[in-house]
Parts: sequence; C-alpha cells; structure tokens
Amino acid sequence: MASIHVSGKADGVLMDSKVLVELIDPENRKLLEAELIVSAEDTFSTTLTLREDLKLWYPFTYGSSPLYTIRAILPAHDTKSQKLGLRRLKLLQHALKNEPGSSFVFEINNIRVFSGGSCWIPGDYMLPRFTRERYEEWLLLAKAGNQTMVCFLVVSLSYRPWIK
Repeated sequence: MASIHVSGKADGVLMDSKVLVELIDPENRKLLEAELIVSAEDTFSTTLTLREDLKLWYPFTYGSSPLYTIRAILPAHDTKSQKLGLRRLKLLQHALKNEPGSSFVFEINNIRVFSGGSCWIPGDYMLPRFTRERYEEWLLLAKAGNQTMVCFLVVSLSYRPWIK
C-alpha cells in the first residue's frame, strides 16, 4: 500500500473550479482519479491511496526503476504531469562495536544497498549555460561509472568590495 499526497496551486481560475487528479501506472493504465475543488486560496490537495500490487522502484544496480505518473487536469486551462517512483526507504543506524559513532546503511524495498557515489560540483559557474542535455550527459557518465548516489554541492559566492 502507498499513500501519495498531491497538492497544487491553480492561479487565475475561479474559486470552486474543479481539478481532476489521476494516477497512471508504468504501463499507462489509469489506477485512480479524484475530482478536487480549488479553494479560495487557489490551492487543491488530496491523498491518493494505492492498494494494488505496486511496481517498486530500485536503484539501477538492483533492479528496474518503473515510474508512475501523477496528472492534474484543470479542464479548458492546463494539464501538469509529474513522474515518481514508489519505494520503501529506510535508514538503518546502530552503534558500532568498539568504535565511536554509528552505522549508516540504506535499505530500499527491504534490501540493504551499497550507496557509492560522488559529489557534484556545478559544471559551469554560469548555471543557465549548463543545459538539460549536459546535465543528462553528465548523469549518464556517473551512472556508467557505477555511481549510485550523487550529492549536489552548491557553492555560493558573494562579492563584497573592500571597505576601509
């Protein structure tokens, strides 16, 4: 069973407008749908509960990574979709024997996984120049190097003129 919280904001529509929210499985079959009312604050939200057999997402070195689709439809206005993977993630920690500190192990879908990876430093100091295609190329290079985890490092630089 999985509970998926869906929320959104519908700017520029009349209060009490209807939003149709759909959950679509990896084989493109509609599993659930809900009709929501836009509030006075232009927001909508619901929790979808999926009770069927789930197709679980695994890291690429452990199995398939099927994606579900959440779609919000504001009739005659707009449609937005978001892909998501469903998984059971648990952080296991216990005291180390004869050493200070504790373990740090991820368990995904009841399987302990090795999370070897690297830190990502922005590929260009002018972030808009680093295109979606370059991000994808770099992530595929990390995957080809068996990097199962990538930590994004954001460096903030500030300029302050010398003050006397």
